Amino acid sequence: MHLTHILKTATAVAAVLSLAGCLGSSSGPSVPTTAPSGGPTGGTTGGSTTGGGTTGGTTKSTQAAFDAKALSYNAGLVPTSRPISGAATYKGEISMLTLANPSDQTEALIGNLDMGVNFGSGVANPVTATAGNFAGKVNGQATTVKGTLSTANALANDANSVTATTTPAGTITGLAATLRGTISDPSGALSGDARMILGGNFKETGGAKLAGGHQTTITPKGGGASIASGGSFYADKN
Repeated sequence: MHLTHILKTATAVAAVLSLAGCLGSSSGPSVPTTAPSGGPTGGTTGGSTTGGGTTGGTTKSTQAAFDAKALSYNAGLVPTSRPISGAATYKGEISMLTLANPSDQTEALIGNLDMGVNFGSGVANPVTATAGNFAGKVNGQATTVKGTLSTANALANDANSVTATTTPAGTITGLAATLRGTISDPSGALSGDARMILGGNFKETGGAKLAGGHQTTITPKGGGASIASGGSFYADKN
């Protein structure tokens, strides 16, 4: 396993776990670690957030380019240290490990990520997001995954929050969001009802950038063991 994958996975997992630790010390929900009892069943949680609509565009980075950029955002950019106000939309990319190639544990699909964030105090479900247009290689074969994951499909108790935590370095702002939906790929490796839990921190002045990771559980339609995946993401404020 090469260094880029180790660092990418480490930063992604750290971002998600921070929701149950540092960021969880505020009012935001902790990230559940168990698989859902079933697939998405609808149940929009609402929310008053600007943007985060249908994932647009199909032009994506190669996996190597994505890995380099996601690593630079997650590990290289300075976290936003002052409170963020108002609302903003973000656009970026997100990876999903395929876990289907024994000879390449770094193999991942790359998708488009669109988010809307309301930084106002006391806003219910302040994050809207869609992730879709995943494409790349599954077990070495070029693959396009159908389906979109969205906060619009989230359940009532799913994580959705923006947190502001006071630290010696300033006020660090993070988010948690749950996206659900049905995805399918020709190989079946990543097919079923999916629950993706995003966790990340805002970076640079005014929250100009956003980076983090996700844990995703896929429940196959035909039954069988759940598929546990994950990855990282980055986004820029529009």
